[in-house]
Amino acid sequence: MNIIKIDSISHGNDGHKLQFVVNVNSKRFDVYFKCRGATLAPTTEAFIGILLLPAMLSNSKIIIEGEVDEKFYNQLPLIQSIYKQWFPSRNFQQVEIENVTPVSTTVDTRSRTATFFSGGIDSYYTFKKKDEHITDFVFIKGFDIGLSNTFLLEKSSALIYESAKRFNKSVIEIDTNVKLFLNKFVGIKIFHGALLSAIGHLLSKEIGRIYIPSTYSYGDLLPFGSHPLLDPMWSSKNFEIVHHGNESSRLEKIKYLNKSGVDLSKLRVCFADNDSMVNCGKCEKCIRTSLGLLAVNGIDSSEINIAALRKLNISPYNRFVYTELLYELEKIGSYPEICYAISSAIYKPMFLQSNIILLKNYLRKQKYRYPNLYRKISRTTQN
Repeated sequence: MNIIKIDSISHGNDGHKLQFVVNVNSKRFDVYFKCRGATLAPTTEAFIGILLLPAMLSNSKIIIEGEVDEKFYNQLPLIQSIYKQWFPSRNFQQVEIENVTPVSTTVDTRSRTATFFSGGIDSYYTFKKKDEHITDFVFIKGFDIGLSNTFLLEKSSALIYESAKRFNKSVIEIDTNVKLFLNKFVGIKIFHGALLSAIGHLLSKEIGRIYIPSTYSYGDLLPFGSHPLLDPMWSSKNFEIVHHGNESSRLEKIKYLNKSGVDLSKLRVCFADNDSMVNCGKCEKCIRTSLGLLAVNGIDSSEINIAALRKLNISPYNRFVYTELLYELEKIGSYPEICYAISSAIYKPMFLQSNIILLKNYLRKQKYRYPNLYRKISRTTQN
């Protein structure tokens, strides 16, 4: 079996900077975390959260020296089983963790409670729902926004500090390149929750509980890296990870925020790499959010980019979101052109085509032996 381990740990700048080297067989990856607003603790739980998925994908044994919370350690086999069943095409392997010592930690109730906060609908919803408990917003540079996108990072950071000041919260800002390491093995849709949980454990000397805002509602759940079943399993006895917000759909969250007095014009939902605006207004996520705001009279219909809406290729995972938006806008009855564009985007042939391609790739990766079906699918996607 291969080996994955962490070497050359450097914990400097009075605990506000953590650097280390991840060795995966003969390959070396330099990883860093820089923190403002809290100190970082190089806990075994955090390191395992970072290494587990790369180890499972490279069939590598994890070697880490140190103590690990017994509750956290005992959950790892089940966490691995969930990943294996949810993502069979990824060929995850059950891996061992050596040289750690499970210990029963005492419950230490810390006074600070944080939530991951990107400035979008999901994070605002969780914050407003748990406002009386939350003391800190955690904003990660290098997570959903790439480190090279300096304009969007700076603007997003400014908006988050502005919101924190308005609602009397503190900000913990973390700058990290760990995503560059994880992307070598798996995408953010799978490592999402594991990485957020690991960062939570890095803050666990000062934070006792952290919220991960949900992406999907209970009615729309699917295998995803951040999930109400999976995220809490990364908790330890004295550090709680809470996945929050599944009781509401995205549209229901927008309605709640609209009634709660949140300035919806301050939302940051876009990942576009540009140097002139926070939200581009043309990408799929911008359009999806704009339609939700239109449904609650948060914006004027003139702000909807209908041309970009018509061109959308809606993924199977987001189809139910647009169906809900279409239903809501049809009830209003004032936007026939927009409703027609949504309907066309949902049901255009690309939707069927994308599912055929997904099926083809699934069959290939699983090496299922259905040659006649596979040949038929191959001919279909080539036409």
